[in-house]
Amino acid sequence: MEVKYDWLPVGLNRPGTPLQAVGLAVHETATPGATDENESRYFHNADRQASAHCFVDWDSVTWLIPENEVAWHAGATANHRFISMEICHATTPGQFAAVWDNACAVARDICTRHGWGPDRMWSHARISRVFGETDHTDPEGYFKEFGKTMDDFIRDTFNGSSINGGDDGMLIMATDSKGWVWAVHLGIRTKYHLSPPMWTLYKSAGVKDVGKVPDSLLANFKTVTE
Repeated sequence: MEVKYDWLPVGLNRPGTPLQAVGLAVHETATPGATDENESRYFHNADRQASAHCFVDWDSVTWLIPENEVAWHAGATANHRFISMEICHATTPGQFAAVWDNACAVARDICTRHGWGPDRMWSHARISRVFGETDHTDPEGYFKEFGKTMDDFIRDTFNGSSINGGDDGMLIMATDSKGWVWAVHLGIRTKYHLSPPMWTLYKSAGVKDVGKVPDSLLANFKTVTE
C-alpha cells in the first residue's frame, strides 16, 4: 500500500487547531468508487467545512491533516478527541477485500503508535449515539453490504482482540451526595449528572456505581465541562 501526504493548507478545511487525540474514529466516504486521490482533490478544491485526517482506498492511503491537528469529521466533541480515518467505498468484493485490509493496516499503525487498544477505536455511528452531535451511522451500512461489522474490523485490526461496540460505554466510578456521577470516558475524567429518578431507573436496569453503561442509554447523561 502506497502512503501519500497531500496536506491541506491551513484555512481550507484545516483549522490548524492542536489536537491531543484519545482515539481513532472510523468513517466511510459514501461515494462509491471514489479513490483516496479523488477525495483529496475534493477537499482541496473548495471550502467544504468538513475534512478527515486520512483516506484509504484499495491501493493507497492519502493523509490530508496531521494527527496532531483537529479535523472536522464528527461533531465538535469528537473532532477534539479523535483522529479520523475515511474508508473509501468499494463497488466490488475484490475492491472491498483490498480496502478492508488496507484500512485495518492503517488503523493498526495509528493505534500502535499511540498505544491504543480496541476500546479506543470507534465508528462514526457509535460517536453519534454517544455524543449526539451528528446523525451519521457509518461505516455500519457499508460493512454490512459486504457481510462485515465494526466488531469484525476491530478484531481484524487488533489480530483477534475486540470489544462489543454497542455495549462498552463509559465506566461509572462513583456517585456523590448531590447525585453527580463521576466517570472515565476515553481516558478523560468527565462529570455527568443524572436526576435521582433517572439514576433509580438505571440501577433497576442493572447499572451499578462501578459498571458499564450501554451506548443506548448514554443520551440521558448531561455533560458538565470542567
